[in-house]
Amino acid sequence: MADFIIVKASGVHLEGLTEVLAEAGDNAPQMAHFLIEDTAHRRGLTLIAERPDGSIAGSVSGTVRQTPDGDQPRDDLTTLDVQDVRVTDHDDPEAVWNALFREYAKVATARGYHRVLFSAPAPVVEQLASIGWMALEAGLAWNGAGGMMDIFAAFPEDGHRLAVFPCDLERFGWEVTSPPLLAHGVAPELFARLANESLAEEGGSKARGLGELDINNVDRGLLIQGNVDLVSMLFDDLAVLDAVTEGESATFDQVDQESLDIIPLLPKRFLGQYDRRFARQFIAAALDVGGRFARHWDGPASVAEALAVRLTLLVAKAYADDVNVVLDPETGWIEQMMEELLEDTDHMYLYEDELPPSVVQESLGLNNLAFDEWFDPFTDEITSTPFADGEVFGRDDAGFDNEDGTWPV
Repeated sequence: MADFIIVKASGVHLEGLTEVLAEAGDNAPQMAHFLIEDTAHRRGLTLIAERPDGSIAGSVSGTVRQTPDGDQPRDDLTTLDVQDVRVTDHDDPEAVWNALFREYAKVATARGYHRVLFSAPAPVVEQLASIGWMALEAGLAWNGAGGMMDIFAAFPEDGHRLAVFPCDLERFGWEVTSPPLLAHGVAPELFARLANESLAEEGGSKARGLGELDINNVDRGLLIQGNVDLVSMLFDDLAVLDAVTEGESATFDQVDQESLDIIPLLPKRFLGQYDRRFARQFIAAALDVGGRFARHWDGPASVAEALAVRLTLLVAKAYADDVNVVLDPETGWIEQMMEELLEDTDHMYLYEDELPPSVVQESLGLNNLAFDEWFDPFTDEITSTPFADGEVFGRDDAGFDNEDGTWPV
């Protein structure tokens, strides 16, 4: 058994992460997970092999990017441009190397990539070769020297061994079954199996808050993955609004809907009321949902959280479809999961455009369907995170608005 573990961190945001976590309270683990995963994907990734005493056995740092096919990026392929690799004094340096690169391949697989390429400067390649790794055969492209199409044209049956570039999943302990791993990517059947294993591991380790609910580990992993992706896409939607509009009162109906991922999936009749404040509150509600999946799930605390659960399931199903995971049941999976996670589906009336929320509340006795009540807690027993609480967030004097930077009194 290895005497170290692999930890992920973004070299760009390590200092900022400390400050954010100090303010995040119960949401700290979810904020950390989002920031690390998101910044790793967009800016750079550092993997560290850390011993139990805190000492470092090795590290890999690099930039994660989509791999281009000619002038266009390939959605199924990612490249780690390795900038620095270090292995300190260790009895089995090869184990450290393999563990570091295996962890990156797992991150890429969880993100939906079918293939992982490693690009590295000559000194790093020499280090890899010294412990048994091999680059592509002579005459094939390496690090873009001969053009990417040379790599795509390499097949195992032609005698080429693909080890460093692309990475060899079999070397990382993942059994390669027939049909074989080709330069064009992992066969769908194998990729689906890898995705299932990754999701089951994630569900078992990170969705402990779902307790005794009748949800298998693959589905639990899908919930975690769906919530992480949901939060990431909500941040992207907010960035789109920030890029094309100004002022807190700007709303998402002023934005090209095709440029958005999540906001169009909310009840459309309220599109003109979804502004920056709403987006931030809804992100907080979605984070809280993911946090209680991990800690203790006792149902949504508000209408906003119920909506976030549904959107988490929609995103999770899309992810499952992308990675060829077969859902159980294949049809009606979202509805079955909603039955497990929610006591009722009253919030679905918000999607009925012909039924005003006030009429629904008066005639059916349902609560908190009015837009300005979405973030209000249903009961005192289940509370929302303070940032998402409508009453707390609704303070008009919140923020530094004095010239000297002091809080208003």
